[in-house]
Amino acid sequence: MSWAGIYEPLLALPAAVWLLVVIGLLSTYVLRGWRVAYEFRDYEKLTLLRAIQVVMWHNATLNVLPFRSGEIVFPLLLRQVADIPVVNSVTSLVYLRFQDACTVLMIGIAFWPNIDLSLRLLLALLLVAAAVLFQKWAKSTTSWQDSASSLKRKLASWREALARGNQRAGLSWLLTISNWIIKISIQAILYGYLLHLSFSIGVLCTLSTELAAFLPIQGLAGIGTFEASSAVVMRAEGVPWMEALQVAAQVHVMMLASSLLWAFVSMFALPLTQQKKVSV
Repeated sequence: MSWAGIYEPLLALPAAVWLLVVIGLLSTYVLRGWRVAYEFRDYEKLTLLRAIQVVMWHNATLNVLPFRSGEIVFPLLLRQVADIPVVNSVTSLVYLRFQDACTVLMIGIAFWPNIDLSLRLLLALLLVAAAVLFQKWAKSTTSWQDSASSLKRKLASWREALARGNQRAGLSWLLTISNWIIKISIQAILYGYLLHLSFSIGVLCTLSTELAAFLPIQGLAGIGTFEASSAVVMRAEGVPWMEALQVAAQVHVMMLASSLLWAFVSMFALPLTQQKKVSV
């Protein structure tokens, strides 16, 4: 593939599409930042702007670093900017990924081809039931805090952090679902403009790249796995392999550029490190 073949079609996109991508992806960071700020609303240092900044940097490092090693940035930044204990932020991240997985799977059930309606409904009901059962379990606590076993005490701290974060989880589910609907829709629209694919095929291409992000072997910034997973879906629709890879690379460049751009903008707008007050 040539670089000109990647960036020239992007430059030819209508201004309205560029505006949709920029504002749409920004809204996903705002929604996810809102979720984090809401969950840790008891920590005064974590304002909504701070939470959005954390989400932007977490997302940027997650997109660039291989093997999902960027996940470690989330608890580190929350501790840095708001003094949130690592056990609380790691618990939040685990629950966030659970919500992400349920939401993406539900969208997959709705759009995956060649599935009978009865099977779709059954899978959807099973997924909802699993989410409800996990929610009930998450709100419970253990009595291991005073246990002689250090492992049990650590598990008790984790369960209590999970219970505190899920006492009012309705809004966090709504924000997570809204985030994914916007994110997947934007990429589906991009596939439609770049290759005149239908919206449903664009959704399948996007879902395929999300699944590929969990492969044990990842290149820098997901280069290769993103393009191949998306191209497989397009190839099934009769798109030539090289053309499919080219379009997937164009969407990938848009997503990476937006992720890095907003992370750096947030850094200049609000320093990542808080200045300590020095008493004289």
